[in-house]
Amino acid sequence: MSSAVLTTLLSLLSLQYIIHVSSVPHNVTIDDTNVDVFTNRSFTYTPASSWDAGSWDAADSWVPGGGCDGCLPDFDPTIPIDSTWHSSTFAPSTSSGYPNATVTFRGTALYVYCIVTAAFGNSDMTFYLDGQPKGSYTYDFVAESDPEYHYSVPVIQLETLSDEEHTFTLLNGQATGEGQMSLVILDRIKYTTELTEDADPSSSSSSSGIARSTNTSSSNSHSKAAPLKTIVIALAAAAGVFFV
Repeated sequence: MSSAVLTTLLSLLSLQYIIHVSSVPHNVTIDDTNVDVFTNRSFTYTPASSWDAGSWDAADSWVPGGGCDGCLPDFDPTIPIDSTWHSSTFAPSTSSGYPNATVTFRGTALYVYCIVTAAFGNSDMTFYLDGQPKGSYTYDFVAESDPEYHYSVPVIQLETLSDEEHTFTLLNGQATGEGQMSLVILDRIKYTTELTEDADPSSSSSSSGIARSTNTSSSNSHSKAAPLKTIVIALAAAAGVFFV
């Protein structure tokens, strides 16, 4: 067998194993209301009575006062992702606890997006990851005759995280219990995770063609290996060598 054929066979055999572990960073969005499409996880809101779930239904928008549940004055419900949001109000003098939103994900980076306004008080947030404080965000109160909303505001980003499951918590209000009334409007989070790429992520069917690299099944690996093994055997036979 010539050295060129041997080199080709060895390259194909190596490629067979490389494909099994190939993975790509992929950004996954968890909406405030809808679930993670890969894990079926969603936000937990505590206490539930302190949070209002808002949504927009274009089909009902023609009804006077209809179409928008939980809308604040001059709020545009068509801008938030999936036209949903969760809002809570914290008042230091009257609130018995801090409204908080918690979600679990597996990834190496996290980005949190909220809608902020200063017309009804501060937007004070404290953030925790795996039970440890990771920072805070404040949008200060200003007197505005007409409420102005800022959409898709990145209130915190955490990068270079360990590739494992993490629990993120957003707490409404300053952790010291001081300050003004705080309004928090949560839109979504985005996290970066490693996924095996079985299909073009830009295609409409990519959600069914991408799996977590840690959950790649043996049957999926065998289905990739079979065509490669066929090619290897065919080349080997042509060179007068048989591979089992």
